[in-house]
Amino acid sequence: MKIHFENLHFQEEATNATLSLFEGMEKNPSGFSFALSGEKGSLFQNELGFGNALPLSEDSLFENLQKVQDRFSLEATTKEQFETNGLRFTIEMETGTGKTYVYLNTILSLHKTYGWSKFIIIVPSIAIKEGVMKTLEMTAEHFRDKFGIPLVKGSTYSLYQGTSPSSLRNFASTNQLQILVMNIQAFNKDSNIIHKEMDELNGEKPINFIRSAKPILIIDEPQSVDNTDLAKKAIAELDPLFQLRYSATPRTRYNPVFRLGPVEAFQKKLVKRIQIRSLEVTGTENAPYIRLETTEGKPGAGFSATITANSSAKGKISQKKIKVKKEDNLSLKTENSHYEGYVVDTISIEPGNEYLRFTNGTTLFLGKAIGSLDAVVQDERIKETIKAHLEKELQLKRLGVEAKVLSLFFLDRVSNYREYNSDGTTNLGKYGKVFEAAYIELIQKPEFSELKLPSVEKVHNGYFSGDKKKKGKEEIIEWKDTKGDGAKDDDTYALIMKDKERLLDPAEPLRFIFSHSALREGWDNPNVFQICTLLDAKSEFTKRQQIGRGMRLPVDTKGNRIQNDAINQLSVIVHESYAKFVDDLQKEYKEESGIEFGKIQAHQFMELISGFVTEKTSPKEKRKVADDLFSILKKLGYLNEKGNFTTLLENAFLRPGDFVLEGDFVGREEAILEWLRGLNIQTFVQTKREPNKIKKNDTLWNHPEFWKLWDIIKQKTIYRFQFDSDSIRKEAVRRIREIKCEPMKVITSFAQGTVAQGGISAKEIRDRETRDVVSPFPLPDPLEYLQKETDLTRETLKTILKESDSLGEFIKNPQDYLERSAQHIKEVIREIGIRNGLEYIPLPDTYWEQYSIFKDQDETLSETVSTTNHGLYLSMPTDSDTEKRFAQEQDNKESTVQVFTKLPKEFKVPTPVGYYNPDWAIVVKEETGGSEKFLYFVKETKGYASFEDIRTEEEKQKINSAKKHFEVVFDSYKKRKSSETKPTPEKEKKQPNFEFKVVLGTGKADSPFKE
Repeated sequence: MKIHFENLHFQEEATNATLSLFEGMEKNPSGFSFALSGEKGSLFQNELGFGNALPLSEDSLFENLQKVQDRFSLEATTKEQFETNGLRFTIEMETGTGKTYVYLNTILSLHKTYGWSKFIIIVPSIAIKEGVMKTLEMTAEHFRDKFGIPLVKGSTYSLYQGTSPSSLRNFASTNQLQILVMNIQAFNKDSNIIHKEMDELNGEKPINFIRSAKPILIIDEPQSVDNTDLAKKAIAELDPLFQLRYSATPRTRYNPVFRLGPVEAFQKKLVKRIQIRSLEVTGTENAPYIRLETTEGKPGAGFSATITANSSAKGKISQKKIKVKKEDNLSLKTENSHYEGYVVDTISIEPGNEYLRFTNGTTLFLGKAIGSLDAVVQDERIKETIKAHLEKELQLKRLGVEAKVLSLFFLDRVSNYREYNSDGTTNLGKYGKVFEAAYIELIQKPEFSELKLPSVEKVHNGYFSGDKKKKGKEEIIEWKDTKGDGAKDDDTYALIMKDKERLLDPAEPLRFIFSHSALREGWDNPNVFQICTLLDAKSEFTKRQQIGRGMRLPVDTKGNRIQNDAINQLSVIVHESYAKFVDDLQKEYKEESGIEFGKIQAHQFMELISGFVTEKTSPKEKRKVADDLFSILKKLGYLNEKGNFTTLLENAFLRPGDFVLEGDFVGREEAILEWLRGLNIQTFVQTKREPNKIKKNDTLWNHPEFWKLWDIIKQKTIYRFQFDSDSIRKEAVRRIREIKCEPMKVITSFAQGTVAQGGISAKEIRDRETRDVVSPFPLPDPLEYLQKETDLTRETLKTILKESDSLGEFIKNPQDYLERSAQHIKEVIREIGIRNGLEYIPLPDTYWEQYSIFKDQDETLSETVSTTNHGLYLSMPTDSDTEKRFAQEQDNKESTVQVFTKLPKEFKVPTPVGYYNPDWAIVVKEETGGSEKFLYFVKETKGYASFEDIRTEEEKQKINSAKKHFEVVFDSYKKRKSSETKPTPEKEKKQPNFEFKVVLGTGKADSPFKE
């Protein structure tokens, strides 16, 4: 079958943008204008042949560039920048939108319109080189019909090969169209043949023939072509007429003339949408997982390594990054007995040989892990890819669309898919075996029964590079793990490209393709609907490269593009959360091409401005209006200096009446606000909130009565209670017997990706699916874990577990079982202890430090309330509307409150159910009968009608415990003061009045505060 090419509007726009740079030149529909020396034309003759000529002045080119940039709402290049950039022009096109087609279309348009005939396409790799050659072959008929120009390999276009540099003589000598495809490696070193004088060229260097032709350079992916000073110098030595630089991810945008970025491509439906199938495993905390992230250090100063390991904290195990050095014991660093025997022995920082070795002999190299569940997940991802493939086949069948479905697996070891024996025979590798078993299982399921698919041995195959060898009379291939840029890979890319159209034929049974990850650039088949990477180690295979292999819109069996959003979806099967996948993808866009999601630039307003001005308004005038609007939005606080949305603008989206502009934009607020809302930035980017400043109230900071209150409550305590082992054992056995654990599972989430001005996001689109998997790891010692968590003896714990008869649940999910068992035992100890009597004991001479609790100034992201009248601070953080209303009531000028504050979170009371942070410290002045006295309080606000309504028993227990704590604290204070001076009846009467109180109610009219 053949793919049909269309004249797509955006591709013609990209071509015309380039042609417009040369407005003012004579147009030559005959094909070329020939100029003798001293005459103006598009070609000139020299001693080696014919070369391109540019009769326009640089001033005219700059003027044309400005017009193009204004027309396409691009950032403007200044004259100074233009002079620095030289004649290098950037055309930015997202992967999958036909970049190669566009520059071939541009070459032929430039030739047809202005007569230029010498073009060189420079590519960064073998893969892209083969892709360009295949596109030239596939588009030949289409372009002949469109331009009347034949594209013939070896005549009109050719591939430069170092083995036959003399072919460059023809490139220079003819005045007919010549398109030469080269990769940068062919001429970026002095040792290249192209730089050697050759007898068959009359002593000329092959490069001189290129230089004499003054070629127009088409640089494909310039960020990979001229990314070094050496490469830039090599390109300059070709002496080009000018450069057209085509890229999806340009690092430097020299003189931009056209842009079709990822947001535009997605919104205009020019590429497939992305679906993320995310596979995550529950129960990973049961593994002795270690991954080596980095090694670092200096000789003499010692070396260290950063690892990711399962660390225990408060009875919970989670993955954390930990820095270790020689002789560190990992079981102690992580408080996890899984790592018993893992003591650091050697750390290497040698480049390319970084590793961490433990005394038990285990060695980890950089990026490698042990105890990983990757093997389990990789198998499940293969199954999920097959399932996604079958669902796509079923969807097409039910929609009546005839199109081939392809799935692509990338792996980093050939042997993981297929083992090639020395005698030429093959065996399936581990992934090949998993694939065949899963395929056979899935196609027999009822939901896929209507699909009549080929047998398993016909549906999958691999594309790898290798060496051809003779064994007797037979030729065999020894397959290799390559890097994608060597001679061995040349034939593989050629095969991939040769098979491109064959793979689209429904009669071809091959549907699942395995390829080496190093060959990732060679794949660009439009009907790849599923992509899965199966890489054993840390890889340079980026997420953008991954999705790039399948972004093109698919074609049906007649070669026509499919325009159906439901079909045009690329499923990426990943081993991470979909949120992390899109977050990392967005970071790659920013790092690779500087795309700034979540902000807007002045030139982008030109699109909006077109609706405000008359048709006669020039692009330059539109740019001025756009700049003015951008400045006003920043001035009024709707945008910050970087172009980010502010909280003020986000509030305006909720209350449009608050959006008020000035100058020429008065009366246009509704249209402008709606356009800004349409960018959808606020959906993706949370405005970074500036922290609220908390400053001391200088008037009240030294209030003696407040610091007297602090003197009362600063005492630290511990608690204890009585319990009996038999009661604990019986109740713990009863509760642990009820534990039911879920086994380790693979959970698959299905999310739809969205690309917008604000960023890349994803949301789930169907129910999650779960599958049980068997843990490959040994069981931990339950007694050791529980003893550390509960402080009970091993014998008591052994009895509890034995009598609970629940160890079957432990086998299902060890860590879940142990965490829940420990929680039950601790709850039982606490409840029985409290029932038997909770007692607080002051810690001798141990107090909260005033200046570690009360700081002169602080910051908070919480909402704040003004407390300038009676507050220890001018404003205070509040966690609820109830707290806010309570603070306002205390700060009322008519209030008897003298000074109060929200107690900082650092001030904590220990309780059997966790630490408790009371809300308020308050000093009240009471006047009776002409005398006054001060009352001192710590108060807790709860927005409930009664104490019994408080939501959890834990909250109630904390408050009840706090009452006992403050009773003991106050008693300790009185004893402390009595010991400082000789007690008298008069002094006893003058002891302060202190009380801990709970304030109920919300402070609203229907629920006033009450104590």
